[in-house]
Amino acid sequence: MEVVGEFLGFSTDKGIWTYFNHHWREWFPGLGSRANFAKQASNLWVVKQKLQEKLARLYGLYKWAIV
Repeated sequence: MEVVGEFLGFSTDKGIWTYFNHHWREWFPGLGSRANFAKQASNLWVVKQKLQEKLARLYGLYKWAIV
């Protein structure tokens, strides 16, 4: 959700959570509170970094990626 939210132009956990809470709640019934979302998003930073690296390599953008 965080990766998609950032792609959509949301730059804060609050913005991402609010968007998904209002527009996609039935797809994410266990979304929970914004505080829990922010904590979980923060705990997944390594996974997000690896995903960004893989996508950068896949699309030939790795030489510009910050590692």
